[in-house]
Amino acid sequence: MSTTHEEELSQPERLSVWDNLVERGYSVNASELAAHHGATIGGMLGRDRMRESVRARHDLWSLMASRGLSTTEIGKLVDRDATTVADGIRAARRRRRYAEAEAAREALAAKGGAA
Repeated sequence: MSTTHEEELSQPERLSVWDNLVERGYSVNASELAAHHGATIGGMLGRDRMRESVRARHDLWSLMASRGLSTTEIGKLVDRDATTVADGIRAARRRRRYAEAEAAREALAAKGGAA
């Protein structure tokens, strides 16, 4: 059984997305995020629905938005609809807030406070 599902974007389409990221200066960020999440670049840039690929993809879109790109601009760069990009950015931010809250709870518990 395969561990990835890169069925919808062909290799040339993924290369086109990669070229767009290189041109805009996001290739290093994409590589780092894929590695951080344990995803492949192909899975992250394609339509792979494995958790690692999805989280890396959403984090990349969130980073791009934080640097001033609109969801429409991001969508054009990564071959996705702007609403898909917006949903992914919201998911990334929600995961980040949860992780920050969890870290704060753990820090408080380590200091002997109520959790």
